Amino acid sequence: MRQQQSGRGSNPSADHGPRSGSARGSRGPAGPAAGAFAIVAIAGALVSGNGRYTHLAIFLLLSAFAALVLLAAETLRQAGSGAGQRPVSIVGDEAGSGLWDWERVLAVALLLFLALGLATPPGEHLQGPYYRVALALVSLVLAGGVWAAFLRRRSHSSARRTVFVAAVVAGFGLRLGMLWASPAPVIDVFVEFQESAQHLLAGLNPYTVPVSDVYRGTQDYGYRLLGYAYLPANLYLQTVAYALAGDFRYACIAAEAVVAFALCRVAGPGRRVAMLAVLLFLFHPRGLFVIEQGWTEPFIAGAFALFLWLRARRTASLGAAAAYGYMLSLKQYLVYFVLHLFMIERRGKALAVAAVTGILTSVPFLVWDPPSFLTYAVKFQLETPFRPDGLTIVSLLHRLFGFTAGKWLAGLVGLAVALCTYRRFLPLGLLGYLFAVTLTTFSIFLFGSQAFCNYYYLVSVLCLFLFAACARPSEAAGCIEESSP
Repeated sequence: MRQQQSGRGSNPSADHGPRSGSARGSRGPAGPAAGAFAIVAIAGALVSGNGRYTHLAIFLLLSAFAALVLLAAETLRQAGSGAGQRPVSIVGDEAGSGLWDWERVLAVALLLFLALGLATPPGEHLQGPYYRVALALVSLVLAGGVWAAFLRRRSHSSARRTVFVAAVVAGFGLRLGMLWASPAPVIDVFVEFQESAQHLLAGLNPYTVPVSDVYRGTQDYGYRLLGYAYLPANLYLQTVAYALAGDFRYACIAAEAVVAFALCRVAGPGRRVAMLAVLLFLFHPRGLFVIEQGWTEPFIAGAFALFLWLRARRTASLGAAAAYGYMLSLKQYLVYFVLHLFMIERRGKALAVAAVTGILTSVPFLVWDPPSFLTYAVKFQLETPFRPDGLTIVSLLHRLFGFTAGKWLAGLVGLAVALCTYRRFLPLGLLGYLFAVTLTTFSIFLFGSQAFCNYYYLVSVLCLFLFAACARPSEAAGCIEESSP
């Protein structure tokens, strides 16, 4: 880990933590327990309605948001109790065997993830029962391994490494197996992305060439899908994967590999929290479902993870800025990540690299056919109507009072939360940035006109990076604060 510089831009309250013994008595279990509860509640909500609205699902999501607010409040309280106080966390391997430290609550959360995964099918269009049987066997064996390696008082580091490596191999094996078990899921985005990659490779403009209607007129979501309807940064990744392997979802799996690696880097290679964060990601109850459906959120998670990884390796990395710019060009709802970038980066050169990278992803199609690009890459996503089956507060209000709202409500709520979190968490370096983007993104989805499994999958990824930083804030914050103004 790079040593923290004491020059300009350093922030004592964010960069230095107390030794674990001095803060243990005043800290208590509230922070780690709240964090673990939040991510399990999000997973439970997605299992409850498979990413669509149910009363239980929205209750669990609101509970998860409240738990994250509690974790944030506890972090701010500890940070405000004196310079050099490490917020919330109890350092796992170095701090002893406190019952409610991050290690133990994340290990319990992983066991609950495995149980939730057993309670729901891993995909909607699996061919035959064999895949689900394999997943069940892996989950049961892993549950025993987690108990023996992470929750027993006497466990050996070699046993933890063995369980971790075997679980990572199994996790990615299951992802690759999903493409075989569900080669052609009946969902519009899968057909849209596969055929648009074909069109681009054939020299055709995907924004002007129609794609097949996988539903054959039996579904009406309030819009008619013609050609490609996402920003082109997604299309580049999908086309490369399709050209190499015949299925764009290989790019999603590659992006998730970047997430797993970056989680290790942020939490600290070899530490229990790092291992548990990676396993929570790989065995999220709806993670395989996201891969099956082919949504684009793994690309966002991968670009975000790449940014954190490159920034951790070298604080002044312009590659990190380029990764951030590419991430911003993947979906419109990431707009408030622009504001939060100023919490951790204000160097003009880095900001210019991020901006230019994001703009360049759109230039080829903007030059090729400006009207089609503006219509389908920009306006289409902004004009999609309210969906009452979305997992949002607006759906709840619609059921209770007939209330509906467009994207303006999510925009206003997101702006308010973004400004509030920017102000409140600015002194905390990377840790504060992660709180800000997590709470803001979560609030945008909760108050959106539609949000489904893939949206809250992304929130879960943000939570895991947040927890990884909470478990070692002095080192993680230092990676960012070295070059902060």
